[in-house]
Amino acid sequence: MSKLKEKIKKMKCMKGIILGRRYKKDNNFKKIIDAYINGNIVLYEDKKKKLNNEKNIYHIIFDSPTSGFFACWLWGLYALYYADKFNLNPFIEWTSQNAYYEKDGIDGKNNAFEYYFEQVSNLKMEDVKSDKLNINILNEKQSTYLIDTDYTQLVRINKKYMKLNENTKTKIYKDINELLKGKKTLAVHVRGVEWGNIKRHPIPLKLEEYIKEIDKAIEQENFEQIFLATDSDDTIEYLSNKYKDKIVYYEDVARATKGSKTLALFDSTIERKNNHYLLGLEVLRDMITLSSCQGLIAGVSNISTAAIITKLTNEEEYKYKHIFEQKINNNGISSQEAVEKMRQGKFNKE
Repeated sequence: MSKLKEKIKKMKCMKGIILGRRYKKDNNFKKIIDAYINGNIVLYEDKKKKLNNEKNIYHIIFDSPTSGFFACWLWGLYALYYADKFNLNPFIEWTSQNAYYEKDGIDGKNNAFEYYFEQVSNLKMEDVKSDKLNINILNEKQSTYLIDTDYTQLVRINKKYMKLNENTKTKIYKDINELLKGKKTLAVHVRGVEWGNIKRHPIPLKLEEYIKEIDKAIEQENFEQIFLATDSDDTIEYLSNKYKDKIVYYEDVARATKGSKTLALFDSTIERKNNHYLLGLEVLRDMITLSSCQGLIAGVSNISTAAIITKLTNEEEYKYKHIFEQKINNNGISSQEAVEKMRQGKFNKE
């Protein structure tokens, strides 16, 4: 029996959708099938409850303690794309290992994804939990940083599945209205302190490069103000000195302190109630604010990508948009090593 036939034979719970011709020609289809067979995805039917018209359940788990909010968010869109493609019933869980998890929960919720979003299906945690099942997310070995600009499928999936919960929506849009005040605004995102020589991350930009593009955008579109999204106090100070009261930003954000290279997400010295939850809320608010402005200047980052996708999801376009072309660093230390150094207070010394 050929290897292909052996693979197809194993896939009893996906009967009716496996076609050898499609497997050979459709690379995305091949990836999901191979991932299923290799154990990176386990699907199962709940035969007792027969949930959602007997669709197979797809439990999408994020447990990385070093992944930022919008790395998790983008991987969620990728996973939901596969759920949609193969008619699966998805459930997203950000576990106790996730960087935004609070041990006492938020608003009675212990799934960190649900601190911010509505669950993506009618499933509950008890529906997907089983000691007998090994259920994992598709684990592609690639960067989440998107260089291309064709977001069609991600926009469609975002519109279909990703919804803010009511508490998050109310809080964020109240803050946006108070900050922007309806003015024509240029959004500028400067990614986290451009934090060094990190492998598989964009090579950092200098702030002078942002200034050249900001000046060009203001001259061309006559923006009334600049919304600055960054988690670096140094960036706030530098650009505020340049643009004075034209700069607006959220003052309640936990940022890397002046002179520091330690990202707030991994700064163990920050002491405030529900800090992990608040860090997620703050970056989510920054992203949605970026998407609410009329112009956008940013480097390559998951946050700027999410802002563009959100803008398109709302069927809007920026009047001015410039995403700097940055190469991805293939050298340097891993993000895991960098995070460990930050937590130990050693990263700033390099």
